[in-house]
Amino acid sequence: MEPWLFDVADAGNFVPTPYAQGPWSPGVLHGGPVGALLARCCRAALPGDGWFPARITIDLVRPVPMAPLSVTTAILREGRKASLVSAECRAEGALVARASLQLIADDAVPVPRDLPARQWSRDAPPPAPETLSEASVGAQIPWVAFHAASVEHRTDVDPLTELGRGTDWIRVRADLFEGEALDPFGRVVCAADLTNAVGASVPFEDFAYPNADATINVFRLPEDEWVHVDAVMRASDRGVGLAESVLSDRLGVIGHATLSLVIGRRDTPARSSS
Repeated sequence: MEPWLFDVADAGNFVPTPYAQGPWSPGVLHGGPVGALLARCCRAALPGDGWFPARITIDLVRPVPMAPLSVTTAILREGRKASLVSAECRAEGALVARASLQLIADDAVPVPRDLPARQWSRDAPPPAPETLSEASVGAQIPWVAFHAASVEHRTDVDPLTELGRGTDWIRVRADLFEGEALDPFGRVVCAADLTNAVGASVPFEDFAYPNADATINVFRLPEDEWVHVDAVMRASDRGVGLAESVLSDRLGVIGHATLSLVIGRRDTPARSSS
């Protein structure tokens, strides 16, 4: 049986499992599982299956604890071609994370393959994950953490020890809930939130660089469980960083992600949760 990220207490109430923890501190959740939970709640709030999740923005308002979480949703706009749904996550009554999900009507609109808009389908996709060995990522963290215990990585190097632009095939092994696997969009959200790890450009042992938010845009969903992240991270000398990634599947590009980073020395407490 696969592990899972959250137990369902009742409608709108969830209890995280250790498999959702992040790398910065035990008892604090990784942003990927939080984002996947909010995405799932947003999609469930809008009835019908004819909506494509085109963009999600996740704000990690404060560290999300290993504690019971409540999620409420609101439909901000329900249109014929585009709709917007928001979700708020609270722990002990305090707002810890929020998200807005832009959905676009999923209609059949064929686009000829020879047009520039279909360049992604003509470019060579990344080498398949089966051509790479499984990598042990984040073994230096002494507690159960999402990115190590819940994720399979296929990459030539450990992104946390090799600095600079990095690539990684990511497959989340854990289900979202017991008996309910992550849907394709949830897999994209989890993979995208690892952008700052895949493209890490400062030493993990000296710096903390959690993301305060994540914005993920996609125009199609992955063909299977694997999401390829091609990432780079940049930082100023003012405690602010930016991680960016191109997201792909076996066929080519599916979208991109940007994360605002809180950069700090290891002797300075981190100020975010992911």
